Amino acid sequence: MTKFFNHEHIASSKQNHSLKFHLFPCLPREIRLHIWSLSLSQHRFIPIWVSSTTDDSNPDQNNRSRLYSSYNYLGNIISGSHYELSINDSVSNTVSPFLSTTIESRSAALDFFHICLPIARGQVRISPEYDVLFLQSWDKDPSLLANILHDIRAYDPKDEGLLHLALAHAEKSTFFNVPQPSNLLSGHTALLVDEDFDAFLHHETNDEVPYDPPVDKGEQDVQAVSPQVTDNAMIDDNETGAFHDETLSFLTRQSRERSDNFPSSVSKKKDDIHSIATASLVDILSNKLRSLWCVEQPIRKTRNSYRHHRTAHHRPMSPLTKTCPTMPSLDRIDRSYIKFDWLENDPRPVKLDLKQLRFKKDPRRFYHSWRVLEKTLGVQHTVPFQIYVCVATQMSPLEESELEKNVARYTSTNPAVRQIVNRHHQADLAESEIGPELPVRDFGSHLQVSGPGCLRNDESYTQLEKDATTTIGMWIFPGEAFGIVDENNVSEVYERVNVRANVSDLPGLAVLDI
Repeated sequence: MTKFFNHEHIASSKQNHSLKFHLFPCLPREIRLHIWSLSLSQHRFIPIWVSSTTDDSNPDQNNRSRLYSSYNYLGNIISGSHYELSINDSVSNTVSPFLSTTIESRSAALDFFHICLPIARGQVRISPEYDVLFLQSWDKDPSLLANILHDIRAYDPKDEGLLHLALAHAEKSTFFNVPQPSNLLSGHTALLVDEDFDAFLHHETNDEVPYDPPVDKGEQDVQAVSPQVTDNAMIDDNETGAFHDETLSFLTRQSRERSDNFPSSVSKKKDDIHSIATASLVDILSNKLRSLWCVEQPIRKTRNSYRHHRTAHHRPMSPLTKTCPTMPSLDRIDRSYIKFDWLENDPRPVKLDLKQLRFKKDPRRFYHSWRVLEKTLGVQHTVPFQIYVCVATQMSPLEESELEKNVARYTSTNPAVRQIVNRHHQADLAESEIGPELPVRDFGSHLQVSGPGCLRNDESYTQLEKDATTTIGMWIFPGEAFGIVDENNVSEVYERVNVRANVSDLPGLAVLDI
């Protein structure tokens, strides 16, 4: 039976909590409200599905002049972009029980979940401070991202908007897979060529709707505010200043090499991002967004990283990555959100598994691409901002399994999720035992299997098998943990495949309440 760190951690944190406190009504109102607020303070992942509502047969519907021309009930301008948002479960299951407990608890909950975001069927309430919005199933169009971030802020009466954004890596992503930060806002698949890039940087539209980024009452306009930033929040000019131009030169060189792979109608398309969306995006990235979570999978999506590769002594060259966190596929889990605890350092014995991390693409591109995007847009952080690279394996598919056929029903309860994980682990273990053997005669008597990814130390292997506990969640690495991109390695970072991660610091750990 698999040992679950989730169960040990969450159970230990709750075992001393009493469910009843009879003297609560006797406390002063200020203390009661503070207790309600503390009870609500829980991190959540909220998978949000993005789908287009554009009707290609109705050209009038797609009229650009209709964008950013209407207002919501709060009196804030909204994008009017043709998309809709949805969640996994019914809206009723997103409502906090605090909203219907007492008048006092409802007041605290409404203040805590103060963004009321319209979705396809109803609304979802969001706490900017504690919720991480995980965008799913979208076309990676940066202009769409700008519209979504703008609209979320428009529905926040406190004008905070989204503070924590999670984006999953996809092979066709225009954000991180292709080195094209200079062309991010155009939404093109191809890179800009040299003559397009200057026009992009100096592009001005003649849209009639004026826009001034909203500021808090009592504050000056954002351009006049002297930034009060931390070392981690500010883009280091030494890091991206002089190197910025060299990076963009590399990107445009890549553009010329790739231009033959795309139709000219695509590479020359000029449907640039709306001017209001541009101003709003720069303001949000500069003054609102606190963290970007880049969610990535190892090169092998399942926990058995190197199936069928065995040594002469029938020991897997790299054992199952038992400590690498695992997550169910979010498109198949029957929950509208997942609570999680965030541990600063993973307390489990993870160092051996960290040596085995391999990715299809270099994880350094996340931090670098986003920083170049910020530099290109002129983003200047006035609040602390952090980029994270989040790593988790995915549960491997189970064929012809009644459990798999009804996975949505089974993932609605914590015990059922653990049952699924156990089934997946059994399948991985069974498959790891049937790989082809490598006889000594094929390699000679001096066969040596060593290196950071080949664990030949039987004692270490046995200890890993004994001590490791499975976690449903994600490793959380700082964006810089995998190294910095410079003029000497930028080509390598964006062109290499099958990359072994070079990381020594212990990652943080998101432990899902599941």
